[in-house]
Amino acid sequence: MEPAPSPRRLAPRLSPSSGLAYSAIVNTHSFRSTIALLALTACGGGAPAPVSAAGPSALGAPSALASATPATATPPGVAAAPKSIFDLEQESLRAYVAAFNRHDSKAIAELYAPEATFIERGSPATAFRAAIAANYQNYFDAYPDVTTAITRSWHWGDATLFEYVEAGTQTGQRIVLPPPPRRFDPLADGKDDGKEPERRSETPTGKKFGYVGASLLRFTPEGLVRQDTTYSDELTREVQSGWAPGALAQMAVRPVVSMPAVTDAWETHRVGANDATKSKLLAAKSSLYSNFSLHSQKDFLAALTDDVVLASYDDPKDARGKKEAAALLMDWTSSFADGVVDATDGWNVDGYVVLLGVFSGRHVGAWGPIKPTGRAFKTHFLDIVKLGKDEKIERLWSYANNYELLQYLDYRSAGGPGADAGKKR
Repeated sequence: MEPAPSPRRLAPRLSPSSGLAYSAIVNTHSFRSTIALLALTACGGGAPAPVSAAGPSALGAPSALASATPATATPPGVAAAPKSIFDLEQESLRAYVAAFNRHDSKAIAELYAPEATFIERGSPATAFRAAIAANYQNYFDAYPDVTTAITRSWHWGDATLFEYVEAGTQTGQRIVLPPPPRRFDPLADGKDDGKEPERRSETPTGKKFGYVGASLLRFTPEGLVRQDTTYSDELTREVQSGWAPGALAQMAVRPVVSMPAVTDAWETHRVGANDATKSKLLAAKSSLYSNFSLHSQKDFLAALTDDVVLASYDDPKDARGKKEAAALLMDWTSSFADGVVDATDGWNVDGYVVLLGVFSGRHVGAWGPIKPTGRAFKTHFLDIVKLGKDEKIERLWSYANNYELLQYLDYRSAGGPGADAGKKR
């Protein structure tokens, strides 16, 4: 397995078509957030009432819900009670943060089951501990001072979803691979043609980066990660750190996020008795999240509270209030047509709705430096939604990777990796 410089979380993996391999960014119009918002309009009736919790805007500031599980002493001669899956998940997350921040790639890999799979949306999947360790080491070599912190987590069954911040300075050197000879379909298990392209190196820029991402983990009964699916915009980091090529380096992305305090306690949410009522979730999946086409601004705005905040981390900034939400929708529809959203999974967790899905459409208008291609595309998203008054959308956090979309478009014409893959940076 080739080393992968992905900055992401639980397993930066490299593939011939890794987002890091071609370093690019786009000025997205947050179409994923737009779709996610509307999707929850159909959530009316039967959903658990929202609970009071600090929003992720205050990254790194644990709420009253955040707590570390205290250690308890076992009396002599008494067998220790088996740990719950929640306790094992929390221990794994704490161990991950500690190992990451001391740049211990081997210790990180040991948190995975021997044949675990890692899926970073926008890149082919990878597997096995040895590849995970090698990829992390490659990443640490490229960003010698990179650190991470978990800001929020949600837990249900053998699953954990956590939001994190990652930040550092691009002072190391990495080896990257140019894009594959032909585009692969990231929805078909990330398979490419298997050819090994020529390697090239990129020199340090000395620039800082900081971004927000989210990972969905599935655990074994023993508390090892058996599957890790990560959603983060690798391209935001590429622009921030100065590694985005050509005109794409000038595209607007989110400002560098400051690293919050690293702690063993963060905002934590666990599935409860009220979450067993899935009528709201099922309503969303059967209507607006099931082959739903977005057309009406009126319907879109009707799904939102007046003070709504839409935070899509693959977009340069949040949309606050209905006026900015309407502008966001207009921007999106000017670049993309035939938008369809389809949910693949969803859960109610402690007053939040977590949704995974695929968004598809057609590129019909200018998108940053990329001229209309007319090409169809598909991308994955992860949305976390908080409902407010009258069960309208009050807060939405959306995570996706612009690189996944660019794979379907003619990014070479915008100065992407195909345009300068043979040049020294």
